[in-house]
Amino acid sequence: MKIKDLSISDLKAAYDFVLLDLKDLEESAKREKVPVEKIPAYSEVKEVENKLWHELLNITRLLK
Repeated sequence: MKIKDLSISDLKAAYDFVLLDLKDLEESAKREKVPVEKIPAYSEVKEVENKLWHELLNITRLLK
């Protein structure tokens, strides 16, 4: 599914889930004493977070 096809509710839910995933990855990196950037999934999840955030911004700017 493409981000552009999601409703605002689905975007918000996906964004919240991604934030939890990022938090888990950051905690895991801290536990393992590894820079978070060394975790392969981290950059992918950050990219998805960025796309979701910008899509939410675009939608909310259109609201009146």
